[in-house]
Amino acid sequence: MLSKPSRLLTRLVFPSQCHQCGNLLFLHEQSVCQICLDHLPRTIHLLNHQLQPLGATIGASFSAALSFDGEVQILCYALKYGGNYPLAQCLGRHILAPHLLQRTSAPHLILCPIPIHPRRLRRRGYNQSLFLARGCALGLQAAGRSAQVMELLVKREHRKSQIHFSQFTRWGNAAGAFALNEQRAPEGALVVLIDDTLTTGSSLLAAGELLKQRKPKMQLYLLALAKED
Repeated sequence: MLSKPSRLLTRLVFPSQCHQCGNLLFLHEQSVCQICLDHLPRTIHLLNHQLQPLGATIGASFSAALSFDGEVQILCYALKYGGNYPLAQCLGRHILAPHLLQRTSAPHLILCPIPIHPRRLRRRGYNQSLFLARGCALGLQAAGRSAQVMELLVKREHRKSQIHFSQFTRWGNAAGAFALNEQRAPEGALVVLIDDTLTTGSSLLAAGELLKQRKPKMQLYLLALAKED
């Protein structure tokens, strides 16, 4: 792995371009320029308010950071299927972290990515939600919060993509999809479950319910990068 000075020199000689607009990035920027980040459509209050009853069924807060318009759809596709883990880390740091900072004052946060099955991990090469969580941790730490990434869950079953399934089918498929890992969140921390896209919320709710079974008094927050229509 290149040292930080070497990475900076490489960026100077071979400058990166913004994934959205194609303009050259400044040295402090990664994957998406600040202008494009600022213009990504944030979710409106009403949408996140509508998610709260779902989260309340397991005693958790629930929100999504972005609306799933054309630009966000392209970003989500790139980080999930394009092998673009720096993009996932960028969005975690500059979108998810500020979103959380506005919604919770918890001093200690455990960021738990929604896992993918080992077979899919081998095929895809990485778990996009893990890199979203890592980027989010960096953003929270930069703001003075204590944040740590912990993989508290494993994916128990390998299932086909849910993209064309109905809401009812997705809910049924999510049940029993996860298992608890040996790691345990420290007492008193807010556990934030992180996923890339939210359609019905079935995966986040199933994962959250499982964590609540182990520790009913756990403080839990369900967070998605983007909410699909």
